[in-house]
Amino acid sequence: MSGFVQFSAVFSIPLRTQIVDLKNPIQAGIHLLPLVSATAVGSLIGGGSSAKKNLTFFTMTIAMALVTVGAGLLSTLPSSGAETKSIYGYEVIMGLGLGMSISTATFMTSMEVEFADHGSQTSLTLGKKR
Repeated sequence: MSGFVQFSAVFSIPLRTQIVDLKNPIQAGIHLLPLVSATAVGSLIGGGSSAKKNLTFFTMTIAMALVTVGAGLLSTLPSSGAETKSIYGYEVIMGLGLGMSISTATFMTSMEVEFADHGSQTSLTLGKKR
């Protein structure tokens, strides 16, 4: 289900940056770099933690906790025009969780489903459109 959270974050963070902080679209896109970078690092952590031993339950639990905390922290940002630097830390927390959940869900799907069904089951697990 992390796909829904990821979509809303990738959609709302640049919009907030443009509307509240009065930045241009390029600057708004640059504000997504902490989220995207942390997602890549989280994906490495999630895949590496389950490579030798099946720790998918614990990895997914930690990942969803990070996503929940990060999304909750992002919801506390002020709606005034004051630009806040804490958004970057919140994006990193949520990005780590998103990356861990994506790689872990892909790993779990590959263990449980026939090869022909990997794509559709991964999409279903992550809540993304195929």
